[in-house]
Amino acid sequence: MEKFLIKYMFGREKRLGHRRDKKIAFDVDMTLIDEHDRPIYHNINLMLWFVDRGYDVIMWSGGGVSYAEMWARKLGFEDVVRIVEKGKEEVDIAFDDETAQLGKINVEV
Repeated sequence: MEKFLIKYMFGREKRLGHRRDKKIAFDVDMTLIDEHDRPIYHNINLMLWFVDRGYDVIMWSGGGVSYAEMWARKLGFEDVVRIVEKGKEEVDIAFDDETAQLGKINVEV
């Protein structure tokens, strides 16, 4: 998926605003992209909802930091999310496709 399509679909190139003290994390595989490397738009929309409201949004992956960075670039999110090693930061809400205890609140998608 080309970066410009995501920017076009969501209306803004950058979503800026003050960051709240709440950290929200999204896994990459099967949460933001499917098994065919296609975006999962309802989860992306949810992630962008948190971005738009100024939350500290994190993308991470069991595949490592460089893998999460690659997908952030491909999806056009490199300027609006932080990339960290999965599970290395305490987060308030963690979205993942597997049952995992990664945050204070864990949402299996």
